[in-house]
Amino acid sequence: MFKFLRNLLRLLLKPKRPKRRSRRGFVRPNPTSLESFGYQPPAVIENSLRSLLADLLEHLSPQQRERIIDATIAAWHQNPDANVALEEGIHGDSGQERGQWVMLEVDHSATDEVEWQAQELAATHGITDQYIWSWEDHADADVCDALSAFEDWLQPRGLTFLHFDCSSDSFAGFVVRISKQSQVLQLAHEAGVSLRE
Repeated sequence: MFKFLRNLLRLLLKPKRPKRRSRRGFVRPNPTSLESFGYQPPAVIENSLRSLLADLLEHLSPQQRERIIDATIAAWHQNPDANVALEEGIHGDSGQERGQWVMLEVDHSATDEVEWQAQELAATHGITDQYIWSWEDHADADVCDALSAFEDWLQPRGLTFLHFDCSSDSFAGFVVRISKQSQVLQLAHEAGVSLRE
């Protein structure tokens, strides 16, 4: 009888454990399914970033292209934000040069900057026509209007302008062949670069 009472008291005085919730339906993520949560291994991101840059810079000479790719990848190793690395690779010491323009970037209120940068991009892409958009003739227009006009000018030439959401309050973007647009956007997504139509 004492044994029974002792065991009963133990049960009553024993601290209660919280009930365990059912694990039904719970799937423990494994390394191959982490991609479904948006995770990409660094090697995959680096390969996507390299492929993206190769497409964005295909109009440059191989030496120029490799120089900018190497600068961007080095910046990415310092800061794994692909957008910041892309900006640093293009605008840093090893970035774009006159005659080998890669990215248009203008302040949100600098409509006077659009025309000459658009001309640089067009020339780098081998277009001999002059892009003309005088901000003086479009006094009421803003940078968005100027970029829209540039996009319209590119379309018949088989090119398009992809907007890059950079970290500053600027408008930025790249010119790519229309035939490569979906591939470039897919690679940008995989690399974590904010490119859009």
